[in-house]
Amino acid sequence: MPTVQLPDGSAYAWWTCGERTRLEAGKSVVVPWDKPIKITVFCESAGVYNNYGTAIFECKRSSNNAAIPLRWPLTTARVPSETDLHKTGGAISVEGGNDLVPALWRELHGMANMQTPASGFDRKISVDWEWPFPVPGQNGIPELHVPVPGWYEAMPWLEWHAVSSMGKTRFKDCTAEEQKSVVGIALGAVGYLTGYDHELVDDTSSQYGSMGTGNDCDDFAVAAGAVALAALHGTHVPATGLHAWIRKHVSQVFVVSGMANPNLQRDTNDKPMLIGHMWCELLLHDDSVLVVEATAGVAFYGGKPTSKTVRTGSLDEYVSREYYWGARAAHHKHHQLRAAKVPTWLVGLSYAPPNPTQDPLYEAPGAPPTGKLVYASVPTRKQHLPPHLSIRKKILPFTKGSVSFALAPVALDQVSVVGSLQ
Repeated sequence: MPTVQLPDGSAYAWWTCGERTRLEAGKSVVVPWDKPIKITVFCESAGVYNNYGTAIFECKRSSNNAAIPLRWPLTTARVPSETDLHKTGGAISVEGGNDLVPALWRELHGMANMQTPASGFDRKISVDWEWPFPVPGQNGIPELHVPVPGWYEAMPWLEWHAVSSMGKTRFKDCTAEEQKSVVGIALGAVGYLTGYDHELVDDTSSQYGSMGTGNDCDDFAVAAGAVALAALHGTHVPATGLHAWIRKHVSQVFVVSGMANPNLQRDTNDKPMLIGHMWCELLLHDDSVLVVEATAGVAFYGGKPTSKTVRTGSLDEYVSREYYWGARAAHHKHHQLRAAKVPTWLVGLSYAPPNPTQDPLYEAPGAPPTGKLVYASVPTRKQHLPPHLSIRKKILPFTKGSVSFALAPVALDQVSVVGSLQ
């Protein structure tokens, strides 16, 4: 079996040969011969795991060691050509390695007809942490159909966090409108409870890719949507009111890009302070929409939050909706985007959700406490709360740190305020 040597400074790597997704934390990786291999390397800086680049290669027995470039698409503001595929993250040393990226990029570029650049909103060309080149975003966001590892075991904790943050002890004791607020807070918690980070490169990634770090609004929205879709279409029997509510009321799940006005804030000239933003929306069977804000805990539909880190919100904060992204398709507010034809390897080499047992620091969180209310909730990598006043629990695998749920008043500062809409 050939060996891949990771570059100095690497923290870990994900890799696949079209089968299961594997996590390697050492300095070398053993891979099979004569198969396309995709490997993505992450390095660590200031507690955040940053994408170091992705390589796609195969190993031939008759070849010597080769330096295979790690590449990373830095922008969608222009359409790169094959000659623009310069390395951005150093290189890996591969026994018998043969770089496949230039040929794969030519094939994808030709089939998908990606000719024009994209903006942060339209995403017709997408930057995805899985690939060493941009991919056709008008096909939707495939990672919405990749369940967040450990989501089912985390569901009772997400529900408890949201219900108790609203001053209630059971989902069924909430009014119909309070339940909608609880659904939004709970699903959004898959994102904001890991801690908001401004990214060095604005990719769209699964939560597990960067260990719950290096994520901002679009990554959080994808995580929330992925859990909603897993709850909606998965084979698990609902064990919580939250899960049962999703099964009963939700018909479709979208990530939405548009303009937002957090907290309806205004500048010194009394003009709305608008930001480009992405969030999750659940289309319900009655044709109404439930907004999930994933950068902070926000109750939009009813009830008064009692948690210091969950707030009341107004749907007027969402000023415009430009594009809707599903798992397999996308549309503008006025028209459906025409899906691009893509080669089969683009799906075959995608990362599948890894088994939670690959995270040595994770164990199933068990049941949350009953009858206890949450006073505040913060990611431990952002702020540590006094242990005698809080429960500290890792509710999802492949996240750095854990979450502290304060069960009594504690001193909080701005370190705990994470997310553009908090």
